[in-house]
Amino acid sequence: MRRFFNSFIQIKRKPKLVLSFDGGGVRAIASIVFLKQLEIASGKKIFDVFDFFIGTSAGGINALNIAGRGVSCFDLEEFWSKENLSKTMSKSFWDNASFLQTKPKYDGEGKREVFFDYFKDKSLGESKKPVAVLTYDVENRRPRLLSSYDSPGIKMVSAASATSAAPIYYPTHEIDDGTWLIDGGIVANNPSLIGYSEAKKM
Repeated sequence: MRRFFNSFIQIKRKPKLVLSFDGGGVRAIASIVFLKQLEIASGKKIFDVFDFFIGTSAGGINALNIAGRGVSCFDLEEFWSKENLSKTMSKSFWDNASFLQTKPKYDGEGKREVFFDYFKDKSLGESKKPVAVLTYDVENRRPRLLSSYDSPGIKMVSAASATSAAPIYYPTHEIDDGTWLIDGGIVANNPSLIGYSEAKKM
């Protein structure tokens, strides 16, 4: 009887749906185009369909936008506008000087301005649904997940800056606890397995 009851409970339990976004700017934009068509076909926002969102780099920014702000994929098109992309690529002094360049290509200031326009001063703990972004801890040489449930006090702007701090292009980002992080794409550009593991813990 106990075995039957446990099986019944497992069948009745609603599965958690995880949406994972790969890193890479082109992939991030392509994902939004595809998901927008799903929203049109289903009549539902992607935010309402999935239970947990995870992403790396530009994919992490998508995850933060959807889970953190509760927006539709139509709203995300504005985020990836030419104007915003141009702001994120404000060149550093060293790139403009174009000699002996050992510093990142972009200074990251424009990128943070764009993030603040959308995320304001909200922390991960204020996300409307569980979300996580993958980064890499350069001092301890290991991946680090910034999430709404394990690191709720970290600002969304900070999490977005860290997961998108691609080496060569953007400077290393220091989060609130003093840890220096870079783009998690150097260890897992596709964070789907990590998302699966995290969802099982919930």
